[in-house]
Amino acid sequence: MDSVGVSDVLVDIRDIGKCHRYYNRPQDRLLETLTRHRRQYHKEFWAIQGVSMQISRGEAVAIIGRNGAGKSTLLQIITGTMTPTSGTVTVRGKIAALLQLGSGFNPDFTGRENVFLNGAILGFSKQEIEARFAEIAAFAEIGDFIEQPVKNYSSGMTMRLAFAVSACLEPEMLIVDEALAVGDALFQRKCYARIEQYIERGGTLLFVSHSLETVRRICTRAYYLKEGMVRLAGRPPEVIAAYEHDLDISNRLLSTGDQAAAKPDVERFNDYGNRKATVVETWIETLGGERVESVSPPDPFRWCYTVDFNADVDRIVFGMRMVNVEGQVIYATNSLILDKSTFKVTAGARRTACFSIPTGALPPGDYFFSAGVSERVEGDDHFLHRRTDVGFLRVYANVAPTYYGMVNLRAELSIE
Repeated sequence: MDSVGVSDVLVDIRDIGKCHRYYNRPQDRLLETLTRHRRQYHKEFWAIQGVSMQISRGEAVAIIGRNGAGKSTLLQIITGTMTPTSGTVTVRGKIAALLQLGSGFNPDFTGRENVFLNGAILGFSKQEIEARFAEIAAFAEIGDFIEQPVKNYSSGMTMRLAFAVSACLEPEMLIVDEALAVGDALFQRKCYARIEQYIERGGTLLFVSHSLETVRRICTRAYYLKEGMVRLAGRPPEVIAAYEHDLDISNRLLSTGDQAAAKPDVERFNDYGNRKATVVETWIETLGGERVESVSPPDPFRWCYTVDFNADVDRIVFGMRMVNVEGQVIYATNSLILDKSTFKVTAGARRTACFSIPTGALPPGDYFFSAGVSERVEGDDHFLHRRTDVGFLRVYANVAPTYYGMVNLRAELSIE
């Protein structure tokens, strides 16, 4: 990002850290003050440490990570509600943040009054807010409640108004932290559509979410926070792959306590597992058995892979995933979903799984396939071996397209 001009960088974070002090007893804080800190009564916890990032104008940047990874602390530092212990933060322009429902709202003020209050906090003039007020009220869809005190609102109404203020005033940067989770499906879709329009018009987005598919779809860069530090930064598909890899390792460690199982033989994000099994070969074939890398609708195909088992395993599940170039999941399934059963194997066994897939619903394009074999333990799947994006298929259009979009629903038209 060295080529980016200073004026284009809205957030510039350099090696920031945030340390919290914890005291076992309330009086320990006083004792430490009285001794003029010659004796330490507290314990330190670094919520984030050594974090650096830049967010430039027009970017859509995601921050992902498990609960407790430091995401909320980082956002509070960016928005100025928390001061870092170390490092520097430079923020330019008008930034609107949806961090907590109703944060910045005065519960005794009406919705209308809070619109002007929040707009002023964001740096907008009264005239600018008045010009957008009708749009804000219409987007929030809370009707006459706009004239009632916010303390009488439901959580959903509060979220609607908070998002409407932040989105409709169109600040230079919008920060969204899972705030849309409480809305109903229709309003969530309305919010995401507004975010997409905001990005298309050149707005800057900082998006914190556990919805990895949304991150893949709308973000251009991503940061993965782990234990308060940046584990990986880059394109969303690679960063998400690292996060999913660590999630699988952590879940297996928590459920089994097996430290060895938490360390795969191959430390690559697209190739991991405890190696009780090995995916040794993958391929795509026609129903006649011919191996191919391209098909034309309506010809179906099969995604196949062979697995060698290195240990006795009682409840095996074979799975697959198909994504497009942007990383959006087009289709994913497994043997447990399809036939409601698992498989038992012994060490030395070899099995081949083939998923037959029709092409009639697929638009032309390039697709990537993942293969995985897991063990079902107390309702959770633990990967024995998983290989992501190891298969490639190009779907050609053999006739002029009759639709747009991700799938062909084969609509029929009647005009009367």
